Amino acid sequence: MARLPRNRRVKDFQRMVLQARDIAIILAVYENRFLRRDQIERLFFSTTSACNQRLQALYQHKFLDRIYQP
Repeated sequence: MARLPRNRRVKDFQRMVLQARDIAIILAVYENRFLRRDQIERLFFSTTSACNQRLQALYQHKFLDRIYQP
């Protein structure tokens, strides 16, 4: 699998099946307006790599967006 760009979405990303944890992440972000990656990791994941992969998929499928801080 080719490396995906970090700051933009690709058009032909693989299909995704939402899991219960994905819905919980989306709901937590909605309720708190935004969460940092480390906060999401602490709440929902046991490893950083699993968190990064899932957040990348949620971003690519437009379930989540990113805010870049200066």
